[in-house]
Amino acid sequence: MTLETATLLVHIAQGWLALGALVAAAFLFVAFGRVDEGGKGASVATRLFLLPGCALLWPVIALRWWRSK
Repeated sequence: MTLETATLLVHIAQGWLALGALVAAAFLFVAFGRVDEGGKGASVATRLFLLPGCALLWPVIALRWWRSK
């Protein structure tokens, strides 16, 4: 693997996580209780605990959020 390829992969991963962090934060603090019944009344600590997983799986989260409307 060349240095350029490795750099490109790092940039792609950074973009994925940056976009994921935005989607996850918006989802967890705006729509979590509406999309998932178990999310109603969830504490801030619970939402912060779920943030990394939602950031990695943001396409699934975004699709579920979009379909719930």
